[in-house]
Amino acid sequence: MKSTDIPQCFLIVLCLLGACKSAQTTGFDMGIQKGHTARIDKLVLSPDGSLIATGSTADSIVKIWTGDCRLIRTVKVDARLKHITFSPNGEKFVCVSAGYTHFTVSAWNLRGELLGTIREEVDRTFELSGEVAFGAGDRIAVATEREIKIFSLQGKLLKTVHYGKMNFVRVYALEGGTVLAGELYTSDLAATAFWNFEGKFLRKLVTRNPLIPFGKHLAAYIIPARPCYVCDKKGRKKSLPPQIPYIEVYDPITGARINRIKLPAEIAGIDLPQRACFSPDGRFFAVRIPSGTIALYGYDGHGLGLIKSLEARGSVSDLSFSAHSGFLALVIHEGGISRLETRDIQSGGVISYSPPPFGNRPRCLSLSGNGRVIAQVGQRDLDIWSLSRGKHLFAVPLEDSDGYDRTALNTEGSILACTSRKGIRLYNARGEPVKILTYPPLWKKGFYPSGGLFFSADGKGLILHGSGRRGDLLVFWDLAGKSRHLLLEGRVYLNAGGNRITVVRGDEVSVADISGRVVKKFRITGDRKALAVSGDGRRIATASADPVVRVWDDTGRLLHTIEGPRYEGAKRMRVRDLVFSPNGKFITLRLTLYRNDGGVLAYKSTLWDAEEGVFIRKLEHLENIFSPDSGSIVSYNGRNLHYLTSYGRPVGAPRILDALLEKVSFTPDGKYLAALCDDMTLRVINVSTGKTLAFLSDGREWIMYTPSGYFDGSRYGGSLLAMTESKNAVGVDQFALRNNRPDLILRELSVDAPEEIDRLYHQHLRRLKKWGLSEESAVRTVRAPLVRIMEMKQDFRDRGGKFVDLRLSLRARGGSLRSYNIYVNDVALFGSGGRKISGKEMDIPGQRVELTAGRNKIEVTCVSDRGVESLRALTYAYYKKEAKGNLYFLGFGVSRYRDSALNLKYAGKDVMDMAELFSRMEERYNRIIVKTYVDSEVTREKIRKAKSLFDGAGVDDTVVLFIAGHGLHDNDSARTYYYLTSDADIKRLSATAADFDMIEDLLQGIRPRKKLFLMDTCESGEVEDEKSGIIASAEGLRGVRPRTSRALSIKVREMRGVRMRAVTEDRDRFIYNDLQRRSGAVVLSSSRGGEFSYESDSYANGLFTEEIINALKGRADRSRDRFVSLRELKEYVIKTVPKISGNRQHPTVDRDNLSADWKFPVVK
Repeated sequence: MKSTDIPQCFLIVLCLLGACKSAQTTGFDMGIQKGHTARIDKLVLSPDGSLIATGSTADSIVKIWTGDCRLIRTVKVDARLKHITFSPNGEKFVCVSAGYTHFTVSAWNLRGELLGTIREEVDRTFELSGEVAFGAGDRIAVATEREIKIFSLQGKLLKTVHYGKMNFVRVYALEGGTVLAGELYTSDLAATAFWNFEGKFLRKLVTRNPLIPFGKHLAAYIIPARPCYVCDKKGRKKSLPPQIPYIEVYDPITGARINRIKLPAEIAGIDLPQRACFSPDGRFFAVRIPSGTIALYGYDGHGLGLIKSLEARGSVSDLSFSAHSGFLALVIHEGGISRLETRDIQSGGVISYSPPPFGNRPRCLSLSGNGRVIAQVGQRDLDIWSLSRGKHLFAVPLEDSDGYDRTALNTEGSILACTSRKGIRLYNARGEPVKILTYPPLWKKGFYPSGGLFFSADGKGLILHGSGRRGDLLVFWDLAGKSRHLLLEGRVYLNAGGNRITVVRGDEVSVADISGRVVKKFRITGDRKALAVSGDGRRIATASADPVVRVWDDTGRLLHTIEGPRYEGAKRMRVRDLVFSPNGKFITLRLTLYRNDGGVLAYKSTLWDAEEGVFIRKLEHLENIFSPDSGSIVSYNGRNLHYLTSYGRPVGAPRILDALLEKVSFTPDGKYLAALCDDMTLRVINVSTGKTLAFLSDGREWIMYTPSGYFDGSRYGGSLLAMTESKNAVGVDQFALRNNRPDLILRELSVDAPEEIDRLYHQHLRRLKKWGLSEESAVRTVRAPLVRIMEMKQDFRDRGGKFVDLRLSLRARGGSLRSYNIYVNDVALFGSGGRKISGKEMDIPGQRVELTAGRNKIEVTCVSDRGVESLRALTYAYYKKEAKGNLYFLGFGVSRYRDSALNLKYAGKDVMDMAELFSRMEERYNRIIVKTYVDSEVTREKIRKAKSLFDGAGVDDTVVLFIAGHGLHDNDSARTYYYLTSDADIKRLSATAADFDMIEDLLQGIRPRKKLFLMDTCESGEVEDEKSGIIASAEGLRGVRPRTSRALSIKVREMRGVRMRAVTEDRDRFIYNDLQRRSGAVVLSSSRGGEFSYESDSYANGLFTEEIINALKGRADRSRDRFVSLRELKEYVIKTVPKISGNRQHPTVDRDNLSADWKFPVVK
């Protein structure tokens, strides 16, 4: 290839480098939802209370959150974090970080873009307070111990403010950022001085204690001084109770004291400035009590009254009110993890909390020979991704993680090998451990894996390259575990095919075959700091620090001596490494340059031609990798990635990613780049198109997404990601109709999987059809509609506040409005489809909502005609009166089928036993209404009509729906789940059986808010992929049989073959989630997809039914309060059913209403 040649694939990249930026389909950025890994010690709210900033001094990380704890942005400052503050409009924020002799002020916008940096040297005899104020006009004031410095956003110093010999404690902005307040102190005086942000002095206010903002005023905590004890007549000391503190309120303009507020006696002795805060509007006061609770007081203008004592799981270290007293933000530490939590002020209930950290920082990367499977090893988990299927295959927790630093995949990606302290661990394609290949005894005598771990060329064995004091060690295994090893004195280089060994010891070089037999020896001379051997073993290169590169052939003949460039200002150079291109023609040499004082000047990389013997050029970035055919180079550093020709000439402009690149590799076919990034993602880049895909996993859930906003993931993987825009962060669910497109992701990456892409595309169409949308309307670029709750009135004259009236404003931003819905505690009032509307704007003056006892979380949402859901408007209402309500039980069970080959033994009995159990809960409910359908009574028609049972039900009632019998996923493109009615024909499921939607429709649009759906049927859970495996039998479990039959098993084999096809057993993906939040019921299924549910002669019930009965008879009552909560019920059944089924049956919980939790009485 000539130096002027540009690979064809890079010409295409030139046209598409900006595609991701311009192809934004929503106007939102993709934000990873990850909590702090270090302790949170900074908490600041924006002036309008819509945003929360948290920071960690330990790792200098700052995170910006919405009020409902969705992460908008994460930034890292360059030194120890001291302070955070928002601009007056909340659109920007400033961080102060400090070194020993300097401080740095960095200003950011909400997109995470650095707007400006201010670096100032500070006299080391003074201490930086770290306080910063952000004023109007983008003026920034920073307080040191003796002065305040006022800067412009661009970093220009505008004014330095002193105030005699008094020291500054802190600064803050008042009156919309127009007034700068600085707290001052001496040993016997405290004062607050005021300036404008031009530095002009305005006034001073002298107090006995520092001031804090208090609504539109300022306040000071006053703790009266008095002796802590007195002496009686005999001189004995008697302790006195601490004086009750009070608060003095001042007018910030006149300095006049306008009020004195006496604080409650119970908080006497508490360090109030550190443990208490007033709300910005002065209506509420919160104190962290040493016992661990939070005392919340209300202020009525005269005195404080206790509203509630808040309990917190963990230790509360900081708290702050939002503007207008919308919520209370807490920082809580529990189990070594810090979290942000927001509480409703009226009820004290948790509104939301920040997501947990998942610090699985990537350590190494391996690719299968066919480039279709990628292994990503982190600090905690090992994740395997399928590029051809666009999904996460499995995650393996790392038990002895410090040993997992080498991995290898075979050509097909069906076997994964990892080093560990115990040996080489082998896993199959389902993530199941297969074998541990033990190290030879010699390995334990000081060897470590310095080289690589890789499969042999035929894929039948493994080779591990290790080093120790005695030399290098090669260990060879076959997959059965038989091993041999080869100890060689010197540094070993193995060729790409694994059949030729080059050993270097001093100046002596030996070439050997794979058995260790030496076939030739020779010597190389000259100064050398690094050595490399080409992939075919035919060339050897050495490098000195001059730098001079020497190239030798495999007989010891010196081919070239090449002198490199000199660098101005470099006193000396150190060689970091020397690397050949795959074809052995080119070499990259990396250098560290040092100044005269010994400090590092720079890191440099250079490119050489080993074949022609010439130095080619200096490379811009330190990290450089060759494509497998050596025809091109990818150069990267930080967030920059640049394509180069093999001669180092740039191809187009650099590509800038939104994360730091840590390791980049080509797939073996050269089609893709795989990159590990500092945000825990694995990025895959199509070299020819420039399209990018990010993979992310927390070890349990996963998600993949593109910069243009397309995504897919596991069923709950949407929790790992949010779409962020300015001050808003939205769950990806709200854009799923448009952006949940795994088919488009695979097409963009040019993945050769037509059947997979077609299946995913048809699932997208099926979802659109369910919403009544066309494909054309769903792909138009559109912004989300807006919904606002303008007013909420609670009428306490009607049954003590049983109802609230909402005044709503709905507005489309592109297209028209299609529907709106109201959710109370995640239950849709108007069914899954919502209430139909039309037009571009709509005001609803009086939408009445009936409340249930306790806290009612009310969400209002609307959907455009293009399937885009609005941000959900949220409010809370409270109803104090308890209501017993009625209990409805509706059950269907089939043991006897028209086709007797399908008959079961206990399904009908299950229904009757469950009905009898719930009938015995009369003390908890006003009435218990039971309706059961058994055997021939269970038909499609009767299922439809059974909904009339709930016609008279109210919002305080509870509904339990139970089904037992055969369940089956059909082999249609949608993998529809059917409950087999008594007259079902397994060859005509769609016409004779009841699909899942028909069953769940019984719970749609009914008034009760507490709904539980129990399914004791085969494959009742969402289908999992390869884990389904071969259909399980009950062999080894006496008296236990699967709820199947010979006829049904034959039908399953006809549809799927003996082994379930992975391509159709993939319903654990987000694309199969029902986006309509359906009925709001809690759905507890007896088994995973692909599993049978079992019944037992010992119990005379299904195993799932048996454990539900046991749970409600008290075995799940862990709290010993004589009630079984939904959480206790779920945890008990999920734990016990696998045990009694021999790990063959695993109950699952549906995603429809995971947050719901209420209680059933224990039945005796």
